[in-house]
Amino acid sequence: MSEILLDKIENRGIEKGLKLVACRLLADGTLTIDKIAEYCQLSIDEVKELAKEKG
Repeated sequence: MSEILLDKIENRGIEKGLKLVACRLLADGTLTIDKIAEYCQLSIDEVKELAKEKG
């Protein structure tokens, strides 16, 4: 595989992992959506969407 393709696959895995962490933080309920977005390097809209999906 090309290096570019491997980088894309790796980035998708990292993003998926960050979204899983965000879901756990949302379930815990102690942090705000803004803080979860900041700590997980996701947009606020992405975290809000995850909250809707899990809600």
